Parts: sequence; C-alpha cells; structure tokens
Amino acid sequence: MAGIKAQLEGSDAIIQAATGSGKTAIAAGPHLWDGVKGRITIMVCPLLALEEEMVNTFRDEFGLSVVALNSTNGACSPLVISRILGGEYHIILVSPEMLQSRTFINRLLRNPQFTRRVLSVIVDEAHCISHWGANFRKKFASLGIARAFLPRNVPVIAVTATLTARVRKDLLSKLHFAKTGFVSRNEGNHRPNVSLMVRACEYPQSSYRDLDFIIPNSIHTVADIPKTYVYADNIKAGGDIVDHLQSLLRSRNPTLATAGLIRPFNAAFSQEYKREAMAAFRRAPDPELTESLGCNIPDVDLVVQWKLPATLSNWIQRAGRAARGRGRTGLAVLLVERSAYSIDLSTAGGQRPVKGRQRGKKNQAGENAKRKIPKDYAKSHGVNRGSSQGKDEIIPLPNEPLVDLDAVDEGLLSFVSTLPVPCCDICDPSLLDRTRPPKVTLAKVKPPRRGKPYPGVQVELESWRETVWQRDHVHAHYDSTAILDDSTIDLLSSIGEVDDTVYTELLETAWIWWDLHGPELLRLLTSLDCPFIQRASTRSNRRSSSGSSSKRMRIERNAGASRQQFVPWVPPSLPMVPFMGSLGYPVIPNHHPGDLVASGIPAVPGAVTSRQSSGPGTPQAYTTFAQTTLLTPDNWNTVSTRARGGRRGRSRGRGQGG
Repeated sequence: MAGIKAQLEGSDAIIQAATGSGKTAIAAGPHLWDGVKGRITIMVCPLLALEEEMVNTFRDEFGLSVVALNSTNGACSPLVISRILGGEYHIILVSPEMLQSRTFINRLLRNPQFTRRVLSVIVDEAHCISHWGANFRKKFASLGIARAFLPRNVPVIAVTATLTARVRKDLLSKLHFAKTGFVSRNEGNHRPNVSLMVRACEYPQSSYRDLDFIIPNSIHTVADIPKTYVYADNIKAGGDIVDHLQSLLRSRNPTLATAGLIRPFNAAFSQEYKREAMAAFRRAPDPELTESLGCNIPDVDLVVQWKLPATLSNWIQRAGRAARGRGRTGLAVLLVERSAYSIDLSTAGGQRPVKGRQRGKKNQAGENAKRKIPKDYAKSHGVNRGSSQGKDEIIPLPNEPLVDLDAVDEGLLSFVSTLPVPCCDICDPSLLDRTRPPKVTLAKVKPPRRGKPYPGVQVELESWRETVWQRDHVHAHYDSTAILDDSTIDLLSSIGEVDDTVYTELLETAWIWWDLHGPELLRLLTSLDCPFIQRASTRSNRRSSSGSSSKRMRIERNAGASRQQFVPWVPPSLPMVPFMGSLGYPVIPNHHPGDLVASGIPAVPGAVTSRQSSGPGTPQAYTTFAQTTLLTPDNWNTVSTRARGGRRGRSRGRGQGG
C-alpha cells in the first residue's frame, strides 16, 4: 500500500519486497480509484519476456488495458501513438532503451497532451540500474533523464526484491531522488516457503554430474520430475547442461526423453521460440527450463543455480522464483565451486577494492592470504556438506564471516561460508538428501587393450557408415567419413570381442552421432566376430629399427634396386595415364615401389605409384607422373646409376648419425 499511496501523493519511493509478494499491484492499484481516471503509468521493464508476462497479468488479474512498446508489436508506430494519446491504455510497458529513444521522446515525452496525463514512472527490477547500467545496457544508468520531460509532481517508484546498501546508494543517485522526502519501505526478501541450500560441487565441473539429482533415479511418468529452473551464467554451459540432463533422462526413461521436457532459454533464441518455450513450461506439469528469465510461474518446485553468480542479488532473485503459488513449498539450491570455501573472509578488507598504486599490493596480499588459510578451513566451513559420503556435520564457529557492504559481490561469498542461517539446510539437514550427488567411484574404468585392427570388422564398419550416409545423410554437405571416421573404425576393430558396455563407454560421450545411430551401431558391433590381433612388441620393434639404422643398411635399403638383376623390359599390360595428350606412363594400381621388380620393372628410388598419386585424370596426377622417370632398356643404366650416386652423396652429406 505504501507504493500506491506514494503515487497518489506524488512522492518518490523505493520499495524492497520479496519476489512473488505482489509488486505488480503497485502499478495497478492506483487505477482502481476513480480519481485517477484517464491517467497513465509508465512502467520500465528490463526484458521483453517480462513485458509480455505483465501484459497478461494486468489484463487478466486487474482488468486493465496495457500496451508494450517493443519491436515485436510495432513499437512507436503512428497507430499505437494515436491510441496512447487517445487514452486507450492505463499502463505503458517500455524498456530503458525505448523510453530514451528519439521517437518516444519526440512523440510522447515532448507532447504536453501526454505528459500531463502521466501518473507515475515505475522502474521494475530496479537493481538492474546498478548491475546492468555499468556495462552492456548503459541506458539503465541514464533512466533519470526522463524526469526532465515530466511535471515535477510525477513520482518515480523503484521496485526490487534485492536492495543492498551499494545498490540503494546507486539508485538514489541515478534516479535523481531528493535527499529527503521520499518514501522508503523494506518489506524484506525472505520467502518462508522456500528452503535455501548451498553445496559444493563434488565432481569435475565439466561433467555436470552434480546436477544428476534433478532427474530422479526412478521415473515412470512426467510427474516424477520436479518442475525446475536451472540458471547458468554462461550460454555454453547452459547448452552443456541441457545435453547432460537430456542424456541422463534418456538413460533413466527413454520414452520421456523425446517429450521435450528439457529446454534451453536464453537471449540467443528468437522471441517466437522463447514465447512458445515459456508457454510450454507453464502448461507442462514437470519440465526443466535452463537459463530461464524467471517469469511468474506459480508451480516451480526447484531452482538450481549452477556455480556462483556475480552478486548476492542475482542469487536471491533467482531463488525467489520457486514456489510462488499459494500454499506451495520449494527448494533453491546453489551449487558452488569448491574454491569458494577456501577464501579467508575473516576480514572484510579482503573484498574491498584498493585505490591507486596499492592495487598490485592488494592482489599480492590477497594471494598470500589464500595460501595461508588453515588446513581445515574449507572443511570447517562446510565444503563436504551434502556430498555423496554423507558428511553433513556442522562444526560450530566462534565468528561469522564479516560482510563488506561495498563489496562487488554484495557479500555472496560470506553467504556461502556462513553456517547458522535459518530456514535452510542447516536447520533441516535432510534437505541435503534431495540434492546429494551419486557416489564417487574411486576405481577408474580401465580402457580396453588395443591390438591391430581386424580387417573384416573394418570392412563391415566402412560398409555400415556408407549405408547410413546414403539412407539418412545423402543430402548433407559431408561424406560418410563424418558419420564414422577412420580412427574410430580402427579403434573399434582393434579391441577384440568386448561387452556392449565397453562400446558404450567409448562412444557415448566421444561420438556425436550416438543419440541418433548409437543403438544401430551397437547391434552391429555385438553381431560381428572380432578376434584380437596382438601387436608386435615394442622391444622387438626398437631392436629392428636400431639394427636397420646402420649406415650400410640404410644405403642398401635406399639403393637396393640397383642390386637386382636386370630383367629385359617388356611393355606391360598396365593402365596408361595420358600426359599432355601424347605421352603415357605405366602405372601399377595399389602397389608399392618394391612391387615393381616382381612385375618386371625395377624400382627407382623416388618413383611414384598410383597409390601416392591423386589418381588418373586429375591435374595433380599429371604433375605427379611428370616427375616420375619412365624406365626403358635404353635409360635403365643411366637412371639406376644416377639413383645410386645420388643416394650415396646424400648419405655422406648427412654425416654421422644419418
């Protein structure tokens, strides 16, 4: 009521209240009084999705006429402007950028017909002025300039659920509040129906296994999965989380994996997709939405924040999205890096920014402080609570961490390390059982022993990938090797006959086509006979290579063709490669140079066969064969002598050590 009264009295106000406590009613309340008939409220919203959400809320719950001015509905088109000036709307929803655009200023803020009807300016999620105004949305920081176009008695109402001392000071300055005379109400942001829980990640963060508790082990219907928001401050991490949860759901209930229960949601998607995803999330009984905007969904059971957000305000805002419906209870989980428990917060000075030239010393001192923390510091502050080992004991501490009111993170690290917090996992340790990760397997899975690839399996896998490509990917821009590359074929054909779980371990995370073609490939592999072929021992290979590295044997190997007895040259019946339209050269397909002697043609060092060329009929093939000496009875002695002499000359030139 304080916010509604302030608008009617023309007083500025700054109001803090918990998420879900009805802050929207502050904008709607005055319009239910006949004394403000024909007046209009300008409401600044940070996100387009929130604008659309509020349009529905004002219309359905309060019966008010509302318009959102944004790019999806024509923005400040002449038709919309004429309707606004005609008094058709009670509330106008705008972004900071739209409010300060030239079109909005020239057509509305400079129009006395409009400004004398403005009742108030309400800034929703006002903490964004401080958090976003300094970097990627600078128009938040300059919202106060709108006051220059409005009558002096038009109040500005700042509404937020998180108002730290630093943010409050910033709001009063940037919104140009008077030093005295404004209304300030702090209703607190405590949500008694939402339990807070903080737990350190136990597994490597890249595995995302600490999120496995979101998908229950036993799933029969959609109702078995709690409706969940998962927040990640990085779009790539959000995509990885979606993939991990989708894979986990597929392993626990393949039928539900195709129902679209897990969806990403971030600024990279189109407005149409985000609108449909949010509508589906609202309708569905129990889906997951990652990186959600946090609109007013009443039946969210679980909110998970992946890793520390930038500020404490971010965490409180997101935790408040749980259980907003009447009579519901929820859980908000903050999964933090283990390093968060290893920062000594015994003095708040460690968080204060140091001015001037002392900045370098501050960093050095901070690093030293981290190195000098007691050995059991992290353990005593709860780093192992909620782990798979069930180490949930609480070690009482004589002092709580001090909070620096001017810290950039707003005391978030102090919140993580503070144990005696009411209404959370400290009061009720059984909450930890709801988010406990799977037990750590100490013994690593031994990789299968590799031998030499079995040709029969190689042929079958090459045939399979060609069949799959022709069947499912024939119009793609890649060939069949993109389905299953040669190195993967060599791996699968060199480990012998193994259990299908071994194939799954090898392919599930490393092969991108596992979800689409994995079951089919697994059936093929288990049906093939794949004997294990032992590789030659490394010791014998070293002995062989050591013996063959002598100077004499190297020369004999390189010029060994000269010791072959001359065989009269007979034009072989081999394919002729045309060159420049007149010459032809004999080519032995798929042969090595050493095979030439057996075919009646002594091999010459440096000669190129068809295996080394790009194939007949291409410019590369012509160039390759143009550099090859044609052997005939007339030039054999000259060529072989030149080859032997050249090899000996290069051997001497290398010196000892070859």
